[in-house]
Amino acid sequence: MSETGQSSNNQFTQIKRNVEVRLLESGDKYKLKHVVKAKLQECGWWEEMTTIAREKVRSEGDIQTNPQLLTDQLLNTSLENLPDNAKVELLEKIRDCIATNLNK
Repeated sequence: MSETGQSSNNQFTQIKRNVEVRLLESGDKYKLKHVVKAKLQECGWWEEMTTIAREKVRSEGDIQTNPQLLTDQLLNTSLENLPDNAKVELLEKIRDCIATNLNK
């Protein structure tokens, strides 16, 4: 990786860390987590993914002993099944929360 690319990566990592710390300190990370979960339940995504995960575990017994493998296998499916309007709304809430915390 070039020196400029490495520098950009380091800056991104530092900004990400700062945002995480501010969200934790303000309590907004906890609030966002609950907002996201509620929205995913409201749109039916949570139940749909639970059903898909259970079916996958039943059909492939080895996943029962390896939760990380199950998570890896379901990642793309979960992102594809997330309704666009839910994505937009959740990203707006996250963006607003981050902007509020960065301006403090």
